[in-house]
Amino acid sequence: MENKETKSVITHTTVYSDRAQVTRVAQIQISEGEQVISFVAIPQYADSRSFQVKGIGKALLKDIKYREIYLKEVSDDLKRELESKLEQYQEVMKELTDVLHVQMSEKKHTESVLEKIFSENTTIKNLPEPESWAKLIDFYRTGMTDLDKNIRESNIKIKKQQKLIDEQNFQIAQTGGKAGEKQFIVDVTVLANETCELSLYLQYLIYNASWKPVYNLRVSSEEQKLMLEYAAEITQNTGENWEKIQLTLSTAQVQVNGNIPVLSPLYLKKIVYDNFEADEMDTETKNSFPVMAKSTAPKDMMKSAFEKRKDKMEAPIVEITEKTTSSVFKITGEWNIASDNKAHRTAITLIDLTAEFEYSAVPMLSPYAFLTARMANTSSFPLLPGRANVFFDGSFIAETYLKLILPEQKFEASLGVDESVKIERKLLPEMNKNEGIFTKKNKRSFAIENIITNNKKRDIKITVSEQVPVSQDADILVELIEPKIKENNSDTLLANDGILKQTRLLKAGEKINLPLKYSVEHGKDIEIAGL
Repeated sequence: MENKETKSVITHTTVYSDRAQVTRVAQIQISEGEQVISFVAIPQYADSRSFQVKGIGKALLKDIKYREIYLKEVSDDLKRELESKLEQYQEVMKELTDVLHVQMSEKKHTESVLEKIFSENTTIKNLPEPESWAKLIDFYRTGMTDLDKNIRESNIKIKKQQKLIDEQNFQIAQTGGKAGEKQFIVDVTVLANETCELSLYLQYLIYNASWKPVYNLRVSSEEQKLMLEYAAEITQNTGENWEKIQLTLSTAQVQVNGNIPVLSPLYLKKIVYDNFEADEMDTETKNSFPVMAKSTAPKDMMKSAFEKRKDKMEAPIVEITEKTTSSVFKITGEWNIASDNKAHRTAITLIDLTAEFEYSAVPMLSPYAFLTARMANTSSFPLLPGRANVFFDGSFIAETYLKLILPEQKFEASLGVDESVKIERKLLPEMNKNEGIFTKKNKRSFAIENIITNNKKRDIKITVSEQVPVSQDADILVELIEPKIKENNSDTLLANDGILKQTRLLKAGEKINLPLKYSVEHGKDIEIAGL
């Protein structure tokens, strides 16, 4: 039975979050009868359980097997010899390419001369004599025929030379591995009734490849628009370079095993406890509850023991993971991704979003106003979790993180600091007041001013958060003096934890003051922590 080693090229790669699926194609002419065609130099990171082969041609696919080989050390002399021969082939290719360029230039020049002769601007007076005209036509006709013939011959030579270069590169790749490195050989047995051309497609999963989403959020504050640049960073160190491939990115979780999972029965049994004292159980017994014979112990004793046992049990830790149906991104064009463990970026799509911008400030902790955009994912693409660079009016200002966002889902993104909104916090002097000779009460008053200035050319909405003390003792009384909290007023809210939020609309160039005043009353002999 005939055995042929075939040269294959990678044509398509689908990259997942933790691996990739590679498609190799081999074009081969096979003769009548049964023969084995071998795909060689499959990297060691390929998953041997995932090898699949399909073919196109007048042949029957009979069997597929794989072998593992370990590379031997290649001598430096052999490497230099192979690389020297490759350089010779490449030099010949340059010469052939130069000849073709000259021929193409001659043809272009000849065509331009003919165009001038036969142009509509040529008058009867400018035409040559009939005899000269015939010679001229015959000269250019012969010249064009010769040029076309030479160009065809050059293209044939270039094609043959490229084949020599490809074969030499293939041989270098075969011998270029490290000593002891494992590779796979996939043997495909086919049966043909006649000599024919056969296309074989080998697919397999391979590790050391991944991709992750990255985003650029470009914000125009004046137009109140946001453009989201959705991109991917692909990293691979599989041992094979992906050259001129069709690239697909997938969010699916890959399952190698093709068998349907089988559920096991879930049996329920009644647990009956014997007479025991829970505190006297050893560690092993405390961590397990065997089914025991029915006890004659009093019910109250059993209940007491069970309650003691139950008090010692810990609640299980539950981790909730957001999931969605998988998405596939087919990237247009041809891509080159080297096996260099470096991030290779490719664009996925651009999304124009209409956002509502709102500012937030916590003057007690930071003297800046932070911008937040609220919007909906109006695209058909799910936005996967990933980091996002924020560009505000053309300048990079911050890095944020996007969670999983489905199409049509509303979300918000923190866009960092906007220095055109100025925050100034002033802490006014504390006022102390002693009340009553017999009651011995001490009342302390505190006042804060938050001055907000909108230096932008448009109106903004801002929410300022401040802190009001919360008493956890009946002998300590806290009273909010300013601002006044009114029912059905969402602009000023005081939560139970003492966080005061004041939301205001500032016109362009407007400055406002948001005062905060509160008092703390307590006995003179009480020392207060946290104030």
